Amino acid sequence: MKLFVYKSTVKKADGVAELLKIDVTNKNTRCNYKEVDVGVAANKELVRGKLSDAQRVGFRMKCLQFLPSTVEKLLERSPLKYSLVHAQHAVSCLVPSSLSLLQ
Repeated sequence: MKLFVYKSTVKKADGVAELLKIDVTNKNTRCNYKEVDVGVAANKELVRGKLSDAQRVGFRMKCLQFLPSTVEKLLERSPLKYSLVHAQHAVSCLVPSSLSLLQ
C-alpha cells in the first residue's frame, strides 16, 4: 500500500485493522502519478529508455490503476478480514503454555 497511498494515510493507521479500513480505490487516499513508487528498476528503465513523456506518464497511470485493484483483490481474499484472526484471546486456547496454566 505504501507504493500508491499517501504516506500520511498509512502512518495514521495504528494496526492491521486500520490498514484494512483504508479505501484504496478512493482517489483522495491515493498519490498522483508523479508520486507513485514503481520501484528502482522501473525508474531506471524509464529514465534510460527512449520513451516519450506521454509514454512515461501512461506507464505510471497504468500502475495507479493496477496497484489498487491488486491490493483490493488481495484484501478480499485475505484471512485478515475475519475477526478470529484479530482476536488473540480466541486463538490463545491453541497455545500449549496457556493450557498448562489451566491444570
